[in-house]
Amino acid sequence: MATRVEISNDILTHAIERAGFVIDEFRRNNPIVEKWFTGEKQPTVKQLEGFAKKVRIPFGYLLLNELPKEKVPIPFFRTGKGITETVSLNVYDTILLLKRRQNWLADYLYDTGFDKLPFIEKFDENADYYEIVKDIRKTLKL
Repeated sequence: MATRVEISNDILTHAIERAGFVIDEFRRNNPIVEKWFTGEKQPTVKQLEGFAKKVRIPFGYLLLNELPKEKVPIPFFRTGKGITETVSLNVYDTILLLKRRQNWLADYLYDTGFDKLPFIEKFDENADYYEIVKDIRKTLKL
């Protein structure tokens, strides 16, 4: 017999919305999920794994009482309204992928004996951008 898992409607709702789906539409198109919402059925582990894959969320998150807050690890200005903390799931995944690659490359360069470049971490996010541009031009000899 398949093991059934209890999951809250808040977690289901948040996972569906996080993935960019419209709740009512998702529930209509996924009758088994609708039964989870109404309490008519509880998902099996296998069904919950499929759901997690569909909404692109780690399976373990669905077993928590509350989903962890996902924070964009860099200043993100794309909205035109200043820094934002919320981005689409695709943008969030891309940022995390690039951060992992950046960390891998930094570790690789360190492990293989490359010296740190003098302009890395020279400025912080509060630096005057005119000074940053001036420094980039000087470094690139433009």
